[in-house]
Amino acid sequence: MKPGIGTEAAFEGLNLQRLGTLINLDLLWNPSCLEQRLKDKTALVSGAARGIGEAIARAFVAEGAFVYLTDTDDTAGTAVAATLGPLARYCRLDVRLEADWQRVTEQILAEHGVLHIVVHNAGITGLEDGNQVHDPGGSGRGHCIAVDSSIDGCRRCGVGGPASGW
Repeated sequence: MKPGIGTEAAFEGLNLQRLGTLINLDLLWNPSCLEQRLKDKTALVSGAARGIGEAIARAFVAEGAFVYLTDTDDTAGTAVAATLGPLARYCRLDVRLEADWQRVTEQILAEHGVLHIVVHNAGITGLEDGNQVHDPGGSGRGHCIAVDSSIDGCRRCGVGGPASGW
């Protein structure tokens, strides 16, 4: 057993050599050996001030990407970006507004020259204002965020086109 794991009992009876062929066990002892699969990539993650978006942003930074965390909650977004260090920056982005997409995309391209990854995570539950009746058919605010803004964002960011560097 390598020193420093602190939970040797958790691995008692496991064939670590066989298990090591399935996962990179070195990460348990040395997190600095991450593969950096996203090194030198630039990413935009919407809805990154909390929850799944925050987790995605953290994972991308850990893999070496420069991440633009975007959200409409400026306080939370700025705080999360600050914890991620020099590979992260917060930008306000209301995914429903094409002007916001244009502003953020232009900023990213001016600062990095390319946008490799767009994660459209922003969304709403429909219950932010309490337990109300809402239209599951998609004519309300949730539909706008889930469908319309995804299309606007992909078009504005040039996903698969020149702005993406592909």
